[in-house]
Amino acid sequence: MPRQKFDSAQCNGMVVDPVWLTNLAKDTDAATALTAGTLHIWHLHLQGLEPYLEAWASCLSAEERDRMNRFVFERDRIRYGLSRGGLRQLLSQYVNCEPAKLEFEYETRGKPHLCLNGQRAELQFNLSHSGDWVVYGVSCDRAVGIDVEQVRPLRDLQQMAQRCLTAEEQRAFEQLPSAVAQAQFFEYWTGKEAFLKATGQGLTRSMSDVRADLLAGKILPQAGTTGSGQFWHLHLWQPEPSYVGAIVYSGDQCQCRHLSYSPSTWANPG
Repeated sequence: MPRQKFDSAQCNGMVVDPVWLTNLAKDTDAATALTAGTLHIWHLHLQGLEPYLEAWASCLSAEERDRMNRFVFERDRIRYGLSRGGLRQLLSQYVNCEPAKLEFEYETRGKPHLCLNGQRAELQFNLSHSGDWVVYGVSCDRAVGIDVEQVRPLRDLQQMAQRCLTAEEQRAFEQLPSAVAQAQFFEYWTGKEAFLKATGQGLTRSMSDVRADLLAGKILPQAGTTGSGQFWHLHLWQPEPSYVGAIVYSGDQCQCRHLSYSPSTWANPG
């Protein structure tokens, strides 16, 4: 199986092993490969995929196509069409359903759920995109949230840290050298956003209510808040050196399997 290694040198908060992207073994379908206690983390690199936009967008719902066409900038329209069309292509492999026939329902704050025959499917998923990368998290037995961010200079880094970090996190953060602080802030951000997506809260809840233990790989919600009665695990990695990804999931610790996703994974365009 082809493998691709990504360095993890810029992940400064948590000790992160190098990530190997693999393909599913020949003749192994996605549903068979996804078992209880395993998470699939799919990586889709958007660069060069414009020729697939028409084919993938053709399987979108009318509402999704309308949203795609409302983007002002062409690059955003292309990214949305590929990431959302890619989601349909991907999930169709798990549930043996044509991509265009998949149906979704949404919680009040926008968390999507896959529906089959009018009922929520057991399959849990989440997606995120930043820059040239889209990442998808898929589970068959637990809540999951995922985020990816391109690490970039932030002029208001200290102000953002004050808004997003707990008091304990801020004290530790203030002791970091500036070069380390910027990268670690994105680890905090992606971890906390992934948790808020897993619990269906999105950015309606303050990140400072949630502690991210980067070293232990855990998310610790404030007592009495959503998610505080469950165990939440955090897995950080880098799709490439200038990006950081995070997936958060509930329950016992899982095996996280990183998989390479491209239009040729299952089918050709058209």
